[in-house]
Amino acid sequence: MAAEHQASGETDGIVSQLSPDELPSSIHDTRKLLPTISDEESHYHLPTNDINYQPNVHKNEPSGVVVCCRCGEGAMNSDEIAHSKDCDQKEYHSAYWWIHHKEQMLEWFQQHPRAARRWLSRR
Repeated sequence: MAAEHQASGETDGIVSQLSPDELPSSIHDTRKLLPTISDEESHYHLPTNDINYQPNVHKNEPSGVVVCCRCGEGAMNSDEIAHSKDCDQKEYHSAYWWIHHKEQMLEWFQQHPRAARRWLSRR
């Protein structure tokens, strides 16, 4: 139990050093620190149309949907995919999304103190 409190206190101390103004604000930094859809570990599929169903929509063209290969959920925007609860890609977003969702970024750093330490050491 004492180890849990110590680890929790260490995490709180690290994250308390971060304010929204100090969080990564460039796409480059965000891609290095946070789970983004461009990571090699992430797996998404861009299905194509299988039939010609409208004028100007042709077979084998991208459908515009992004599908998570882990849970099978999809959406028109990768940041809007409603991943299943147990999907290991539910934390993956675009770098643009992370930059514009600072509260979620702070929460992520709380859960991943090693990444928070890396960021703090670069400042």
